[in-house]
Amino acid sequence: MDQAAHDAWMGLAQKALKGAPLDTLNTAFPDGFTLGPLHAPMSPVYSGRPVAGPWRVVQRIAHDQPPSKVVAELMNGADALSLVFAGAPDAFGAGLTTATADELDTLLGEVMLDHCPIYLSAGARGAGAAALLSAVVAKRRTLPRELHLGLDPYGAALATGQLVALPIADAVEAAETHDLEGTIALADGRPVAEAGGTPAQELAFALAAFAGHMEDLIDAGIDPGTAARRTAMALSASQDQFTSIAKLRAARRLHAMVVEAFGANTALQLWVTTQRRMLSHTDPTTNLLRLTIAAFSAGVGGADAVTVLPYAPDGRQLASRMGRNIQRLLLEESHLGVIADPAAGSGAVEALTDEIAAAAWAKFQTLSHVGLRQSLMGGTVQSDIAASVDAEAAALNEGERTIVGVTKFPPPNDQSASPILVDAPQPTGAPPPDHSVRALTIAATMGASIADLNQPPASVRSLPPTRLSAAQEDAR
Repeated sequence: MDQAAHDAWMGLAQKALKGAPLDTLNTAFPDGFTLGPLHAPMSPVYSGRPVAGPWRVVQRIAHDQPPSKVVAELMNGADALSLVFAGAPDAFGAGLTTATADELDTLLGEVMLDHCPIYLSAGARGAGAAALLSAVVAKRRTLPRELHLGLDPYGAALATGQLVALPIADAVEAAETHDLEGTIALADGRPVAEAGGTPAQELAFALAAFAGHMEDLIDAGIDPGTAARRTAMALSASQDQFTSIAKLRAARRLHAMVVEAFGANTALQLWVTTQRRMLSHTDPTTNLLRLTIAAFSAGVGGADAVTVLPYAPDGRQLASRMGRNIQRLLLEESHLGVIADPAAGSGAVEALTDEIAAAAWAKFQTLSHVGLRQSLMGGTVQSDIAASVDAEAAALNEGERTIVGVTKFPPPNDQSASPILVDAPQPTGAPPPDHSVRALTIAATMGASIADLNQPPASVRSLPPTRLSAAQEDAR
């Protein structure tokens, strides 16, 4: 910005402030830094998708439904399916109650696995879900186009309190043997955000999980390049547009540093889901605005695959369709995928990216020094996030933060949408003694339930997902 333009802006700002100091326009962020209101253009630091093009529209399947509706999601705009099983961190009390390979085969119906990428989310039951899908693949005798198993013990432990060993290295070796496209491990920061953690806490957790997966895979004899290629990262996007964009851009920068430290050179595979924490139940239609901003932020921030949650939690078909159509409008009418990193060079976004990256890196180093597994078992991760949750709640209670449709402009009539809640399938027998991928697949083929295909978990302190507006809505 040239000096004349800067001076003109300063004059208008001071006039509008009517004598108040200019720093009243500063923005304080929950990760401890403050940014001013005006930033000059910067030399771009490209931190978006490696190649320009549309992101993948991933449709969430988290309610039991007829196979025809699952296929309809693909016929009406989805590029891939995300199967969310009951008990997963992102099931939020709902999820598929599909328990056996035959039931999963029925659910998928006419979905052609060699044309449709499949993403799994099952939390501590990730090994069982992977075995069910592997059994379906064997039954259909069709090599899938892509499978993303989403095996992540760390996020599941934080959200559910269940820390379980998962056969990640074995699954990577099986995928390599069969030349299967896709990823096995997932470094998932979303449970941190859904519990109320800050952007830097979410990113640091995901980085620590990524490094943990890399160390485990390398220790199992897998080369660093393969380990990095088989590990994806998942983060959230909220209605806080610029923070979401900057967080995703910072993720690519820091991921590159971590991968380089392991001796690899692999681009980040970044999945983004819109936050459930930001959604309202008493005025669900306002969620369409939040979801649109979050989806926009995910695309501009460089997500490779995006899932938009339904605006209402009660399973209505319109909510599912809108989640899909929001992305199609952004891609096909706004053409957001044409540029790989639209925010590059923006002074404000570059500055915010730098600050989030620095804060996340400092937290990541602390986690790495102890180890994420040990930090979860010791409760230090949970205590750090809980402090952020308390600070956010205080800001809301004191009126420093408002929620449209809840604390500000509430609807005149109650329009509450009640969520669908289900119970996850329970064990029916003893788990198999052999937890290799092959043994679990055989057991699933013979009819074993998903609840019987996992090792017993260890217990840690959990921070389950919560909605920010829940307390205010309950008090109405």
